[in-house]
Amino acid sequence: MRLIAITLFLFMNCSLQAALHTWKGGTGNYTDPTQWDIGTVPTASDDVFIPSGTVIFPASGLYEANNFQMDGGTLDFQGTSLNAADINIYGDLEIALGVTTIYDTNSAATWFFMGSGVNHIVNCKGVDLNKIYLDDDDSQVELTTDLTSLRTINIKNGTFDTNGYS
Repeated sequence: MRLIAITLFLFMNCSLQAALHTWKGGTGNYTDPTQWDIGTVPTASDDVFIPSGTVIFPASGLYEANNFQMDGGTLDFQGTSLNAADINIYGDLEIALGVTTIYDTNSAATWFFMGSGVNHIVNCKGVDLNKIYLDDDDSQVELTTDLTSLRTINIKNGTFDTNGYS
């Protein structure tokens, strides 16, 4: 019985580990499991790496990632103010210089920084994040480069540390 309990414990701990999801390249929907190297769509506990390509975030969707890193290509957020494509980031965000972000006209696409007690490091090299939202008392968004947000930065709770960047 003890061996079964230990085996079950080890299996549960392994299944709770964050997976790294790497974009295969080309153009496709974030929600399409065939676009990801491990064949599943990233969840809140998974790290995302996009080396290149065009990633489409369809309207009326909520997308999630723990750490999100993009080295090249395009992020295409579809939708309007009534059916936005939003993304929840539970860890850090890094988007390289030269990455293009596209937001449909009147898009309300928002980057939500989630999680209590999290210090989110944001390194976006001037990439437009459209809208940014932080709502946890003991969390912080910390910039390591300049940041562009053409719409709004909404800090209901928490800290937005610019580190002198604009």
